[in-house]
Amino acid sequence: MLISEFKVKGKAQQYEAINEAIRTVQFVHNKCFRYWIDNRGATKFDLNKYCAVLAKEFDFAKQLNSLKISRQRKDHACKLARSVITSNDVVVYEDLRVSNLVKNHCLAKSINDAGWYQFRVWMEYFAKVFGRLAIAVNPAYTSQECSDCGVIVKKSLSTRTHVCQCGCKLDRDHNAAINILNKGLNTLGHKEIYAWGEMTSTVVGAILP
Repeated sequence: MLISEFKVKGKAQQYEAINEAIRTVQFVHNKCFRYWIDNRGATKFDLNKYCAVLAKEFDFAKQLNSLKISRQRKDHACKLARSVITSNDVVVYEDLRVSNLVKNHCLAKSINDAGWYQFRVWMEYFAKVFGRLAIAVNPAYTSQECSDCGVIVKKSLSTRTHVCQCGCKLDRDHNAAINILNKGLNTLGHKEIYAWGEMTSTVVGAILP
C-alpha cells in the first residue's frame, strides 16, 4: 500500500480554524459516544438531536449549521421556481421590494426563511431558459381592490376575508391572486421592463396557433 502525504501551507489564522474544527468534532464525537453508552436505547435521531444541542456551544458548529440551512433554502427555492415555471406558460407575481420588507421585524424572519428573493431570481432565470413569461406587477392595492367589480375595499392585515358590497366574498389571498394575474395579463401585447422570457405582441384573448 502506498501512502502519500501532502502538506498544505496556509496562514496562521487558517491553521487555527482547522485546529478548532478538529477539536470541535472530537469533542462532539466523544460526547455523543458517552451519550450512547449511557443511553443504550438511543437511536440515530436521538444522537442527531444531541449533536444539535452540543453545536450551540461552538461558534464553528453554528457557522456550519447556518451554511447548511442557507444551502437548503437556496436548493428549495431553485427546485420550486423550476417547477412553477415549467408548469405554466405565464407566471405573474408582485414586484415586491424584499429589502424594504425585511426592515419590518415582524416579517423579516418569515421572509428570509421563505427565501423570497432567491425564489424570484430563479423564476426569472428559468423563464428565460424555458421560454416562459415571468411578469412582475405593481403590488399597489392588489389585496384591497375587489377582483369582481374593482371597488377598493380597505382592510387591515388581520382581515383575512375579502367582502365587497357587490356580493364578492373570497379569501384575502385568493382575491389578491386574481388581481395580480389580471394585471399581468393586461401587460401582454406590450413590452414591459419587468417581463422575462419570450414576449409576443399578441393581444389578450387572441387565439394563438
